[in-house]
Amino acid sequence: MNKLLSLILLCVLLGACHSQKASLKAPEGMSRELKAAGLNIDPLSEKQSDKWLVALSKTYTPWEKLQLSGSLSVKQLPVNPSVKIYMERGSLILLSLRVPVLGEVGRIEIDSDSAMVINRRDRKYAKLSTASLLSRIGVNISDFQDLLLGRVFLAGSAPLSADNAELFSVSEAPGNNYIVSPRKQRDDAEYGFTLYPDGKMLLAVAFTTDESYLLQSQYDYTKNGGTAMDVSIVADGKTYNGALSYDAPDFSPKPLARMQLNNNWKRVTLRQLISSF
Repeated sequence: MNKLLSLILLCVLLGACHSQKASLKAPEGMSRELKAAGLNIDPLSEKQSDKWLVALSKTYTPWEKLQLSGSLSVKQLPVNPSVKIYMERGSLILLSLRVPVLGEVGRIEIDSDSAMVINRRDRKYAKLSTASLLSRIGVNISDFQDLLLGRVFLAGSAPLSADNAELFSVSEAPGNNYIVSPRKQRDDAEYGFTLYPDGKMLLAVAFTTDESYLLQSQYDYTKNGGTAMDVSIVADGKTYNGALSYDAPDFSPKPLARMQLNNNWKRVTLRQLISSF
């Protein structure tokens, strides 16, 4: 179970660390991401890009609260826990892990100020400050929510919309796919998206130019509206892999109550908490 929580925490808390030392800077010409891809790409004109992106943004269902239900698979685990993710747009992510017989064994609760990781069986928890971290690396909770939903987003700002479409560029790639990149990238890190011909997310990638951090999320879809995400993270020479699959989002969910902790719970460090699983 410690490998499971490590993976989740890396996805949520380290997924954007590619930009930790970066500052915004407009690159010359085509972004390094597209150059590095080594693909036979064909950039669209600004007018074509804007039109295509505005049409794509209209396929994104507006939401204030939603729930994702599915399962998490990590190679080293003997069992795949079920996962329930309840989210409030731009402000809250609650992730509940359950296993057969034992029920809910773990919980991760993230808001704009803090992240709390909970071991329900041992009544232990770790609490981390996220406000300063998110501000320093230029991302917000919405970015992680959009990543889970397979939506194009502008880091630290907002998901793709008609209002910010001009801040992205679009190129056609082999297989009739599309590459979408922000027109302004960071000095030492970049991110971008590859989309299927119908506009659904195929690949989201963020990386530092020194290759010390990499986050890659690949998407596939089922006929019933479900999504499968294969996540790979490279951090300081270590690689973490996992797969999250979930049904179509429930846009009218029953709210998932936050954990109420009392004096019977013990606060520990994150390292201690992970080892307790």
